[in-house]
Amino acid sequence: MSQSANLEKTKEIAIPGSPLVVVSGQDLDVALSKARLLTDHVQALLWQGMRDAAGKDVSFGYDEVVTMDFLLDIATGLYRAAGAEA
Repeated sequence: MSQSANLEKTKEIAIPGSPLVVVSGQDLDVALSKARLLTDHVQALLWQGMRDAAGKDVSFGYDEVVTMDFLLDIATGLYRAAGAEA
């Protein structure tokens, strides 16, 4: 039996408040890895915004906030589809 036959898979899950659905059948480690990459990317965007503010008020444009929210929705869906708390 191959190793891939033993890997746990994600479950299909709708993301509340979002038009997105995470499909089932992805390897859990891949789903969790992708979720972590998205979360890290949003965190990097936030840190960059704070560095750019140089001690002043931090602000982000509407499009940036909506994009970060969308990425976090995707990450949340991946975490939940893999059975993790998000």
